[in-house]
Amino acid sequence: MGWLHIDKTGKGVTLGYDEDVPMSEAGIARYALSKEEAESAIGKELPHYEELTPLHKAMVVSRDRNTYRWSLEMHDPAEYTDWDFDGISEDDAKSLFIGSLSVLFEHHYGYPSGSFRSVSDYNGTAMLYCDVAWPPEEYNQALANMTENSLVQQLREFIIDVTGDNMYQQLELELCEEYIKE
Repeated sequence: MGWLHIDKTGKGVTLGYDEDVPMSEAGIARYALSKEEAESAIGKELPHYEELTPLHKAMVVSRDRNTYRWSLEMHDPAEYTDWDFDGISEDDAKSLFIGSLSVLFEHHYGYPSGSFRSVSDYNGTAMLYCDVAWPPEEYNQALANMTENSLVQQLREFIIDVTGDNMYQQLELELCEEYIKE
């Protein structure tokens, strides 16, 4: 038995329980990274990347490291093809989808890599939040221009697109706390 404590915090949005977050293939397609961008994001060549569906492209660049079966540490993304995803569970697919949201969001809005986190924490709460130590090490125009109003507007637009669900139009910024058990 371990102790729960806050590992990371930041301003962002909570999407609800991860199993309830819908995935819109058409919405994800608008934010999918090009092959070159995906290779740069994960630091490996992806010869089959163009053959993947938009959802699978998002899964490949996911920062989720709790889904060990499909994470980059356990499965070489250079070998991913559509048929590699046939056996993935709905839970693993959802975790990888949620883990990819920060990558797709940063890329689309011009934020530096690693400045946002998208996770499903210990109790299954999905969230997307800004994870930048201030001031950032390097200047970035998008971060410099960010206000709470612009951030919540971008998050709403993005989440509605990738989920296909207008219920997220009511999202408000909040302090997101990612808990871990040690």
